[in-house]
Amino acid sequence: MGSSFSLALGGMEKMAHPLKNKFHPKAYRENIAEFELLVWCSWRLSRRATIVVTSDDCENKKEATRLLSKVTGETILSVICSRDSGDLALGISGGYELKIFCDHGRIAPSVPDNWELFAGARRIGSA
Repeated sequence: MGSSFSLALGGMEKMAHPLKNKFHPKAYRENIAEFELLVWCSWRLSRRATIVVTSDDCENKKEATRLLSKVTGETILSVICSRDSGDLALGISGGYELKIFCDHGRIAPSVPDNWELFAGARRIGSA
């Protein structure tokens, strides 16, 4: 996982050719999500103002993955994207909030985007 991760959002459609990477859960390997959010930058998941896990906690990948998966089955209630920075704040049912901090700058960034949202072939990036 590292500090990067993806969230499968919305409905699911069966893949014609499932992925073989056993690191991913079976549902992810066998289905295509209606929307997929890929996060390449710093982030924090909190619940009712208490930190659950952050991108800095990713030394223990198994534990970070377990904690981040607490939002599985929850609903995105709100999305706020900062016009200036591209930071995202997702309000999630169950009292969760996922904040994504765009920390990859424009001068020699390690990756070109901080986050990407895919809806089928359509892509939105944070550049």
